[in-house]
Amino acid sequence: MTKENIIGIIKNVQAKGKNTFIKKNCDLYFTNKRLVCVVLSNSNFVAGMSGGLIAGVSGILAYSQVTDYTAKNKRLQNKEKEVDEIISQCPNSFDIKNEEIIFQKSRFESRFLKTFGIFAQLIIKTENKKYYFDIPYSDRKMAKIIVSEYSSEIKIN
Repeated sequence: MTKENIIGIIKNVQAKGKNTFIKKNCDLYFTNKRLVCVVLSNSNFVAGMSGGLIAGVSGILAYSQVTDYTAKNKRLQNKEKEVDEIISQCPNSFDIKNEEIIFQKSRFESRFLKTFGIFAQLIIKTENKKYYFDIPYSDRKMAKIIVSEYSSEIKIN
């Protein structure tokens, strides 16, 4: 049995957790065996919008900072743990085994006009489901490298 190796981690991804309807703040772990979505906190993006509605500009900052602090705190707690332990201790986290992924039908969209310069989107296709991961546009170059190392079959735009 081969050891699981982490190829790369993309932080602050916006994605739906296993049992959530609203996107959350997550980290994506790319390993030689699976893709792991670790749910860390409520979405910075959604929290900022909510804060803006409630308290204007100061609400945007306050709500976003709370979710950012929560995510950073969980990252510190998970620092030395194995991937399975991280998944079990972060509610709504999940993994997608590499053998379930249809790499040829998955893609990474990072063109400015396609994503409006807010997020670059990683779309992972399996037999039964499509997973959407919104990666901060500012991290798109690093994300392209990680995705291409993870699988050369994922189409990158």
